[in-house]
Amino acid sequence: MHKHLLLYPLVVLIYACTTIDAGSYISNGSQIERVQSDAWSHIEYESYDYLASKLSAKAKNALWSPDRLSRELKLLPPGGQVVAKVSSVTIESANTKYWEFVVSDLDGKEIQRRTGSNSIANHNTGKYSTEWWNIAVVRLRSPVNVPFKFHVIDNISDKRSTYIVYPNTNSSAE
Repeated sequence: MHKHLLLYPLVVLIYACTTIDAGSYISNGSQIERVQSDAWSHIEYESYDYLASKLSAKAKNALWSPDRLSRELKLLPPGGQVVAKVSSVTIESANTKYWEFVVSDLDGKEIQRRTGSNSIANHNTGKYSTEWWNIAVVRLRSPVNVPFKFHVIDNISDKRSTYIVYPNTNSSAE
């Protein structure tokens, strides 16, 4: 009987940890809805307008010429970018070369796919565990004006998280 009482808090804790970061949140002026949360990940979306606003603020502070600002703006991804943070329990499994990132329309038609690069993970150490994490940036090649899905796929554990991004193309840098 006492064994089961000790297991109950552990089961509750494990369930709570797997459901963290579910639901909707705002990212740089755009709404993101997490609809599947099997892979350990979190994303942020930066629209083209958001990136351009940040770059313009940087240019003003750094006293760039209008020509330099124009050249730098042309280098921004037309659809903005998704910054994906992936996490795992080992340094190797948090290497983004084992992760894939897929952009699709709301019906599931693939628009763009990218595999992460060979990147050594960072870590956070807590009292009882170490979380290994990494960042991948997916530059969107086409302008985005409608909601889209972003899938984060952990190829080692065969798990996936899916997000719906509702872009706000007029978001500005804060």
